Amino acid sequence: MGFSEWFNSLDLLWKILGAIGSIITIVLFIFGIYKGRNIIFNKFKRFFDTFLEIVCGIWHWICIIFTLNKLNAKVNVLEEKINKIGENKKLEILSAKNRIEKGEDFLDERDGCIYKTIVIGKKIWMAENLKCKDCDWHTAKKTCPSGWRLPSKEEWLELINFSGGKENASKKWKNEFGFTKSSIYYYYWWSNSEKDSEAFSISLEDDSIDTRYISKENFYRSIRCVKDLA
Repeated sequence: MGFSEWFNSLDLLWKILGAIGSIITIVLFIFGIYKGRNIIFNKFKRFFDTFLEIVCGIWHWICIIFTLNKLNAKVNVLEEKINKIGENKKLEILSAKNRIEKGEDFLDERDGCIYKTIVIGKKIWMAENLKCKDCDWHTAKKTCPSGWRLPSKEEWLELINFSGGKENASKKWKNEFGFTKSSIYYYYWWSNSEKDSEAFSISLEDDSIDTRYISKENFYRSIRCVKDLA
């Protein structure tokens, strides 16, 4: 028998006891008046009043327990819903973080050049270098189209981690991300992160990736632009 059925049975018992008690009270009252035996009536009445107080006290605690049980059940249901929402949110975040798909082509209105793009995680990367000569860091910083920027050091490192680390990034960048060469043999790119007279740079040589700070003035790199996914 479930708690609700048990509670309903006690409720019915309470009603029966109440009805019996009322009948007994009326009978004793009439009997007391008729026979003039108020002493006997008063004893029975005190006994029955005490009995009713005990029953009422027990019933009061039963009601409290039942209410707490229902409240606990509602809390458990609410907790399950919150956990489910949390899990769905985690899946959404994980899905967005692991997202890789072809983006829309971008038209650079400055020169009419069209660039392929790729959505990687929560960023949109150009899938090819800007169609300009390799340049120093100061020139590179102001070369990306409006709304785009040079990737930061953190964004480059995030891309490397997203690709499975340096040992796997090379193959992914060439085959899946469309990162074209900036020269016949090597891949070189700037970031917008700087430290004193140097700036953070990425190079992909054969199957290895190198990250380091190099001179802003004496080196020339290709430009790969990025922006946040709206």
